[in-house]
Amino acid sequence: MQLIASDKHADFAAILDGFDVPCDQAGESCPLSAARESGNKERVLHIHQTPRGREHVDVEMLPIKAADGTLKYFVELLKPVPVASAEISDVDMVGSSPVFNTMLENITRVGPTDASVLLLGESGTGKELAALAIHQASKRCQAAMVTLESSGLTDTLFESELFGHVKGAFTGAAFNSPGLIVAAGTH
Repeated sequence: MQLIASDKHADFAAILDGFDVPCDQAGESCPLSAARESGNKERVLHIHQTPRGREHVDVEMLPIKAADGTLKYFVELLKPVPVASAEISDVDMVGSSPVFNTMLENITRVGPTDASVLLLGESGTGKELAALAIHQASKRCQAAMVTLESSGLTDTLFESELFGHVKGAFTGAAFNSPGLIVAAGTH
């Protein structure tokens, strides 16, 4: 957390991001400029230079107003985004392009919520990696993440996989199965 005086120019952010110019001049969105302009809390995903290298960081800029309503200070909250890296590392998701950063920003916003998410894309585009990142960013990250490839399942088998079955319910049902919904802990 960092406290920034409102009269400081956006070049203060350049020091934090490791650039020679302010973040908005380096091609990134500047939460300080945005918060100064709107007078409201602003949030942006940045790539910061840290002792561990370049890392994705969720930046929140909170304006503090004086009694007369003028902007006095800004509180900068930095939260690392551990589900991805800006350079080769031990995490599965690596990237720093604007499209990648937008996707990662969406993951960090939706992860902590109870919202349903539909991931669309061609085969091999990383939908399962994105789903895993959302799960890791969620309040349920300690629970199992259960996946089901449903494209080749009949309606009956799909229902059996989701809701379970008892032994002998159909040919091949050699044991009781609670189903994936129970396994995922959402019963």
